[in-house]
Amino acid sequence: MSGASSLARRLRRRLLSRSLEGLVEWERLDQPKPGYTIVIGCVTDLSGIALANLRALERCDLSRCQELLLVFDRPLSEVHVLNELPERVGETPVRVMGYSSVQARKSRRIGWGWVYSWLSWSIGIGAAETRAVCLHDLDAMPLAEDLFER
Repeated sequence: MSGASSLARRLRRRLLSRSLEGLVEWERLDQPKPGYTIVIGCVTDLSGIALANLRALERCDLSRCQELLLVFDRPLSEVHVLNELPERVGETPVRVMGYSSVQARKSRRIGWGWVYSWLSWSIGIGAAETRAVCLHDLDAMPLAEDLFER
């Protein structure tokens, strides 16, 4: 690898890091709730998969799960399946969040899938009230009923 291409790659990485700074923040939990939170980053254009994933989660043992957080990659005003999402999966509450307009604009401008994953999961981690957080892929359907409890 040439020195020029290595320098260009480091410069791109630094510029990308700078553009992501301050997009998400959270406070330290002084008294986290017991159990865990499941965070699912949702691609709005694939929101039907989120519904299928929640149906799959209905078959899972979520007895120690405090909350399911769905984080959509747009402001909630642009998410059209909100009225189809359940308030609970079994006994576990479902909370829906979306990007701010600034977060949506910056992530759309970058256009890389990993930025959406990072941002969605970071928003979810920041909103979680438990110390433990499971980052769950939108299209990963849990087949084992005890997956999360294990």
